[in-house]
Amino acid sequence: MATYNIIRKWYHENIELVQRVFSDKFIKYDKSTYTWVFIKDFNLPKGWRPSYSNLLIRMPGLDSGFETAPYGFYVDKRLRTTSGRTPEHYFESDGVNDLEDKNYAYLSIHIKTWNPRRDVISGDNLLTVIDIIYQRMNRFAK
Repeated sequence: MATYNIIRKWYHENIELVQRVFSDKFIKYDKSTYTWVFIKDFNLPKGWRPSYSNLLIRMPGLDSGFETAPYGFYVDKRLRTTSGRTPEHYFESDGVNDLEDKNYAYLSIHIKTWNPRRDVISGDNLLTVIDIIYQRMNRFAK
């Protein structure tokens, strides 16, 4: 496992990368342990109504390192497909959603391949995760 300073640097560089790419969005994160990142009004793929949502990503954080992929993905409750149905792999309650009381819905997404590198750009990173979320949400809405 990487040392604490290497882990902190990796998370910090990831947050900076997300802030650069989503410079038009409000981004908040856990500055002490890096266990979550929040993107306000994240643009959703076609097929969702509304077309944007808050996005919350849970991460292993400083105590666990970056070798383990982020694992919890949440969007606003009451999202629907443009045809009006509740998408697959989207849970507002059902005992699956531990943030139901915070008005989040849980996205059942499991990252199977995760290959981060100390150099954030050359390996998997938070942008990889955000792209996976976007691509899966695109499939869920069909």
